[in-house]
Amino acid sequence: MVSENKPVAHLVGTYLNRTQNWIYNQIRFQTSYPSVVLGLQTKNRNEFPCDRVYSLQPDLSSWRFFLERCICNLRTGYYPYHYQIAKKQEIRLLHAHFGRRGLRSLPLAKALGVPIVTTFYGADMSVHRNGLTHLKKEYAPLFKTGVLFLVEGPAAKKQLESIGCAPEKIRIQRLGVNLEEIPFKPRPVTKKDPIRLLMAATFTEKKGFPYGLEAFCQAARENPRLQLTIVGDARAIEPEEALIKKHLQDIVRQYDMSDRVNFLGYIENEELKQVAFASHIFMQPSVIASTGDTEGGSPVAITEMAASGLPVISTYHCDIPEAVLDGTSGLLVEERNIEQLRLAILKLAHNDDLRLKMGKQGRRHISQHFCAREQGERLSEIYREALGESKLEPQRKSGSNAIQAPSKGRLNRAPSVSIMMTVYNAEKYVAEAIESIRNQSLQNFEFVIVDDGSDDSTPEILRQAEVDARIKVITKPRIGRARALNVAWKHAKSDYIANIDADDLAEPDRLAKQLAFLKEHPEVGLLGTASKIRTELSGNDYLRSHPLSDPELRSALVRSCPFIHSSVMMPRHVLEKTGGYNENFTVAIDYELWIRIADHYELANLEDVLIVKRVNPENYFRNKISNWQRCKAKMATRWSAWSKFSRKVPDLRFVFDPLRKWLRHAWAGDMPASKSVKNGRGNMMARFLRKRPT
Repeated sequence: MVSENKPVAHLVGTYLNRTQNWIYNQIRFQTSYPSVVLGLQTKNRNEFPCDRVYSLQPDLSSWRFFLERCICNLRTGYYPYHYQIAKKQEIRLLHAHFGRRGLRSLPLAKALGVPIVTTFYGADMSVHRNGLTHLKKEYAPLFKTGVLFLVEGPAAKKQLESIGCAPEKIRIQRLGVNLEEIPFKPRPVTKKDPIRLLMAATFTEKKGFPYGLEAFCQAARENPRLQLTIVGDARAIEPEEALIKKHLQDIVRQYDMSDRVNFLGYIENEELKQVAFASHIFMQPSVIASTGDTEGGSPVAITEMAASGLPVISTYHCDIPEAVLDGTSGLLVEERNIEQLRLAILKLAHNDDLRLKMGKQGRRHISQHFCAREQGERLSEIYREALGESKLEPQRKSGSNAIQAPSKGRLNRAPSVSIMMTVYNAEKYVAEAIESIRNQSLQNFEFVIVDDGSDDSTPEILRQAEVDARIKVITKPRIGRARALNVAWKHAKSDYIANIDADDLAEPDRLAKQLAFLKEHPEVGLLGTASKIRTELSGNDYLRSHPLSDPELRSALVRSCPFIHSSVMMPRHVLEKTGGYNENFTVAIDYELWIRIADHYELANLEDVLIVKRVNPENYFRNKISNWQRCKAKMATRWSAWSKFSRKVPDLRFVFDPLRKWLRHAWAGDMPASKSVKNGRGNMMARFLRKRPT
């Protein structure tokens, strides 16, 4: 339902070319402010219905159109017709699509006395006949006057900054797709069925079709099941595209692939959908053109095809890694690298299960980050900021396996929760732990990961995860876990901090339930949950519950640690007040912090099982067999808890229980100890070692 806010005017050249349907999605799904379109001409109105479209053609007669152009070019700098419509409709904000449209609209914005927002899409921020220096000079008035500038992702943001736009004015606004119109369809095949690849775009240089076609032809020589469909054509007004078309046809003849490559030309959107559903792999080998032209962000075709369930082969170009998760929803290669493209084609062609898995992951990723409805809500927030009705924080780059990430504005506003993780040589489990956070029902979070000097494949896994714009990886030399955790929470931006260990998993509702509880109970400074313990050795799972109320938890602190580190969430001010983790501790660092938090705040646990705690083989033996340092640390923390919360003499037996365990292992010969301990046979000592406090 559209609110009573006054309208926003979308400024376009033509409303609307079929290849610019992403502009229509912005108009359609932004519902907080009514939309008015001011254009030069109207096309395809039936395909893109909008109640208030005002274009010079066909709205005006020929002589009036001529007069408008004269007045605009010689006197005002804007079309009087657009000014009249804007005044009549009480326009509050202008939204120009493409940088040069924004530049030409500055006089209209000045005449109306309204702010202007401009979206950059690609060539408008990378191509100028005299080079980027002249482009920077050309846009200087726009960057000075415009209130906000929108781009599709971190790479586009960096490019816009390079031509003079102030970083604080840039917001990331993804081009969403309407998932209701793109059903997900798995594409299983039998061993006899052909494997169909699809490429679809206008034959511009930046699409990289010659590289994709040649890679296909080479792969097709090795796999007779491969077929390729090319949708698109050269435009008559662009002679360079005709040359590319001829080059494509020459490649087909050179490899004698006319029976396996099918050129369809331009087709209607519905027909394209049917072709896509009959295909098994989508390929978009985008490159930087010789003119400097780029995709700007990520082609919408990639987003749409991934949403339908197609695995994508593409390149590390612009913000494509934000839409395609390399190794998860598709495969990315270097630009213009035919050999890498060939290998990617063969890899997907030979592995049916991998194609189906990537198709499912692609749909999920697009649903989370490129949903048109959520991006429409995000655009409403940007309009509110431009009008001074709210304030959003600029998008921070966080690297992507794009996982990038962004949706419903969650990537551009302050996160609701910050999750922190420290990692050291966790290649076996860390990807699954990260994925459990990305699959949370609460999606407006940031994820701060500190790599504490890993020397296995963990850094590469983290690099791939950084494509999600919500994930920030900080690499440190080996500094120890306590220091790494302090680095993590000090880099976090949210008012609430949650933990996750690199080998544990979070249930989907974990963040949402804990955040809701803490907001309802501001007196609580530390909140944990029940957990499922997964033992890697036996393969068995069992549930572990903990005391729930503050009095029970304070009493339990004397006996043991009643919180699983991966399950806790706390307000940021709690860490600031207590100083965070004690860097003098190497073990029991969480236990020691909980005791200090209990000095100032109440404690609580949720009875819901919201975490899966792994006991992997390495940690299992390390925990089972205590050493003297671990023994001293545990006794020190329990003594602190006893002195603060108990002071009951019977509870002292829990304080010294770690010593009993250490002596028991020393007695059994599992650890170095004095001969007198090993050789002692006294009944009192034996009973002490066997007996556990209750």
